[in-house]
Amino acid sequence: MWVEIVSPSGFPDTNKFVDYIQTDANGEFERQVPTGVPTITVNSSEDGDEDNRNVDCPAGPVTVEIRSGETRSLTFACLDVTPFTLSAAGGFDHNTGIAGQSLECKRITTSPPRAGATYSMTVEGPIDRVPSGGGVVPGQAAFTGTLDENGTAWVRVKVSRFGTYRNTITATSKGGVARILAHDVLVNAGPSPNPCQ
Repeated sequence: MWVEIVSPSGFPDTNKFVDYIQTDANGEFERQVPTGVPTITVNSSEDGDEDNRNVDCPAGPVTVEIRSGETRSLTFACLDVTPFTLSAAGGFDHNTGIAGQSLECKRITTSPPRAGATYSMTVEGPIDRVPSGGGVVPGQAAFTGTLDENGTAWVRVKVSRFGTYRNTITATSKGGVARILAHDVLVNAGPSPNPCQ
């Protein structure tokens, strides 16, 4: 990622300061503010909030003021390639209010937490019945979303048959690191060991 460093608008041209710096593999860069430039602005090629500590990266610039003699830290979350693990704990709930339907559910968890990571999931089953399949109620919205500030999400699926449902989950962090998990959830007539939340 490249960042542009410019002096404030209206500053005398004789002291105008423009520089381009490429961040390293960790999204870090260092530049000394020249004497005579009281305030400079850092514009990344990505977007974020105006927090000089932790910046998300959807699109279009983020501005951070840096004064002469001051050191500021700018971390681009989209460059965070920290490895993480993906896990899930599944359960079910028969109290749906619709005869013949249950909720098959699971809590997706990332460690360390990957807040804002996106996830997608496919569900098939029951895989242990003859004939197999046909248990996922049609017409449901796509099983996609964004993990919360704790790097977790609950996903609920309407099902109409008892048996084991296979959930194939993909989670992708803001830095583009992806993890895939196949997680089976058994739905039976008894109480769930892990009720839906």
